Amino acid sequence: MRTKTLLIAGAALALSLATSQAQNIYSANIVGYTTTVIPGGTYSMLANTLNDDTNGVSEIFNNTCLSPSGGETLYIWNGTGYYIYYYEGAGVGTGLGFLSDWADGSYSPPASLVHNIPNEVYDSGDDIYWTPIPTRAPGQGFFMYNPNGNETNIFQGSMNLSNNVAIPGGAYSQLSSPIPYAGDITKDPINLTANFSPSGGETLYIWNGTGYYIYYYEGAGTGTGLGEPSDWADGSYSPPASLVHNIPGEVYDSTDDIWWTLPLTNHIGQGFFMYNPNGTENWIQVFNNNN
Repeated sequence: MRTKTLLIAGAALALSLATSQAQNIYSANIVGYTTTVIPGGTYSMLANTLNDDTNGVSEIFNNTCLSPSGGETLYIWNGTGYYIYYYEGAGVGTGLGFLSDWADGSYSPPASLVHNIPNEVYDSGDDIYWTPIPTRAPGQGFFMYNPNGNETNIFQGSMNLSNNVAIPGGAYSQLSSPIPYAGDITKDPINLTANFSPSGGETLYIWNGTGYYIYYYEGAGTGTGLGEPSDWADGSYSPPASLVHNIPGEVYDSTDDIWWTLPLTNHIGQGFFMYNPNGTENWIQVFNNNN
């Protein structure tokens, strides 16, 4: 009864990082925070870019985010569909002795007939399945529906200085950059392209507020070798490409009937979908403070 047509909207994000050093002794961690404004009445595609203990949403979403009235909903991709977590309100479930204040939002009553989140517990008095606290670690994206007004959350914790995100083959993955960095996605430290198969075919789905910008990776040097702005093409068309295109700044290649896009830009805390048609690929990031 709480499931809605899935829309995803970008959030306004800002980063502040603090480091410490003394007498040639350096910390192995960078500790800081990202401040995220989550717009009301819509869906956002978000990401937790800092480790905070278990990375459970009770930690990564602090009290400045979750409204006492509840109603926030998380959509977490499980490989074939979504686990849908509905926030009933602070203390609603835990006050009854259940695992969390999050319920399985995928059902219509009676809840006993439909449920699918692992290790959830049925509350027969309220006809609800209470779920374990959902977790989101750096590198994992998620969707959030906020039915209230704009909410501000501060993600805080330590930054991963090196990361290896395994991207499964033949599947869609809900991803994000584990490093809170904004800029060209093909350059360090993001460098998403570096570990792609030379055969290409990977596709990114980035929400633009009303639909997806779809970026299709044609292969290393296929576009840039022709003098085009990137090796990514607008994947939203069927030929003739001249009839359908929608990514800002893209350039039409009449010879190949392709719209080449500008280099992709990552935003701090941004989640996205990726389809990988090849075998498992590893997205390796090592933070370089010269970038």
